[in-house]
Amino acid sequence: MKNINYDVCSYLMKGKLFIDTGDGNLKEAKEQKTDLSKMQTNEGRRTAEEQAMRRAAAGAGRAVQKVETFKREQKKVGRNEPCPCGSGKKYKHCCGK
Repeated sequence: MKNINYDVCSYLMKGKLFIDTGDGNLKEAKEQKTDLSKMQTNEGRRTAEEQAMRRAAAGAGRAVQKVETFKREQKKVGRNEPCPCGSGKKYKHCCGK
């Protein structure tokens, strides 16, 4: 079913539109392209002061925190060692799942 949907969609996307010129001839419609260089965004409308305030607010909550190294109190249990829970099984078949 997925393959059929893919085939139908690809066939439809390859279709072309034709325009009747009025004299009985058909000509292919041209693809319309939008000139994005003339578009404006909200970012361009902000004042310099407003932009500076936004940048300051974005960086205000970020404090540099020192990361502490984690130290184990006991030796790390290997996969093939007996389980520390006392079941007698290997760690990988007991609590290591």
